[in-house]
Amino acid sequence: MPAPSPLHTALVPCAGLGTRLLPLTRVLSKELLPFREKPLIQHVLEELSQAGIRRVLLVVRPDKELLQRHLAEPYAHADRAGCPESVPEGLELVFVRQPRAEGLAGALLAAGPELPERFLLVFPDQLLLGTLGAAEQMLAVEDGRGSLSAMVRIPAEELEFFQGSRGLVIRGSGPVFEVRGVLGEEESLPGGPGQVRAFGRTVLESRFLDLLGADPADAAFGRAMEAYLARGRHRALLLEGAPVDLGTMPGYRYFTRTQGS
Repeated sequence: MPAPSPLHTALVPCAGLGTRLLPLTRVLSKELLPFREKPLIQHVLEELSQAGIRRVLLVVRPDKELLQRHLAEPYAHADRAGCPESVPEGLELVFVRQPRAEGLAGALLAAGPELPERFLLVFPDQLLLGTLGAAEQMLAVEDGRGSLSAMVRIPAEELEFFQGSRGLVIRGSGPVFEVRGVLGEEESLPGGPGQVRAFGRTVLESRFLDLLGADPADAAFGRAMEAYLARGRHRALLLEGAPVDLGTMPGYRYFTRTQGS
């Protein structure tokens, strides 16, 4: 059953093949790759726990056994090494099966029966460093109406490492903006260097799934988002902090070298 409080629930898609990180992901899932001495998924779970999230839906493929074991099984040799818990205390994990490695829309459709009216969608390969976590910043301005995206300012020299991040058509003076549409290229904002792009955190309403139909592809998610923006209130928060995108081999190499300690 869905959690009683919508903003106590996050959805983390983990069913992808990780092809942009081969050969690292031939056996090990992307979410278990190390960054700052912890797997990516543990950074995400700690961020969500600190923000007050209490229930996390992890969408996984049937062959993501290592990820599930890492999060669900106790360490077999705890008496020989100090091993911190993989899941923060008080955080409930729910594993949702996605039969095939389909797109983001497929992950949302697979999790649909478990989703409350409002939830936080989190991409596990994008992290925010050096300040309050992305989820905590978002929930501080979340008002329970419409939806809320995250944006980050990316230094010009790092734009190449945020492949697939799109700009937003925005209005207002910030740090919370009204969103009018989605661009194929980055959207510049005044007041500082770099470009502003959408970041992998979005508060969505469950009715968003109605716009997906039965199409699991990533393109279906983009079409549904455009339709969604035309129907209701959507805002975006410009986050404070240093974003990293670890979802591609160039980005993983760059950020583990420059931000990995």
